[in-house]
Amino acid sequence: MTGTTIFLHDEYTLRVSFPYSQAAVDAMKTVEGATWDKGSKTWRTPLAKLDAVLRVFPDAAMAPEVALA
Repeated sequence: MTGTTIFLHDEYTLRVSFPYSQAAVDAMKTVEGATWDKGSKTWRTPLAKLDAVLRVFPDAAMAPEVALA
């Protein structure tokens, strides 16, 4: 899904942002530990689940700090 970006929230947590679509929301809900953060309007997931996020969003852009984590 185009427009998906993965950011590092802190040393243990990723933030995932994408334009709203029900298909994207449903896909994100398949990632164990994923939760919606209403304040930032992003999904949060444990850093350890990066592989699962990339399986769901293989074309996602990653912020440089994610690759270094």
